Amino acid sequence: MKRVDSYQCTANSMSEALRSADTHRLIRRLAQYELALPVLCFLAGHRPLAFVVSQGLYLAAPLALLLGLQQWSAWAALLGSTQGIHLIEAAVAEELNLPPKVAPLNPER
Repeated sequence: MKRVDSYQCTANSMSEALRSADTHRLIRRLAQYELALPVLCFLAGHRPLAFVVSQGLYLAAPLALLLGLQQWSAWAALLGSTQGIHLIEAAVAEELNLPPKVAPLNPER
């Protein structure tokens, strides 16, 4: 029997959340209304709060499942890790055709 690592499950749910059609539609809509750059600034400025938001999403995920919202735990995993925040920033920057960031300023945060 193959053991599944919890980190692997988290990475799979993070990539699942970013690959969803709803996420791409949201990013395109933000770019259409010229709000993608303010979203990037907001994400960069509120990285410490992302963990708190992720824990709130984990807490509300069972209720969200009852209401038919299935991506909450994936978004919680995405916001709960530093890598996830960088993935969101990269997806928004890609939609804006910005050059990729060479290295994060503070990868430990």
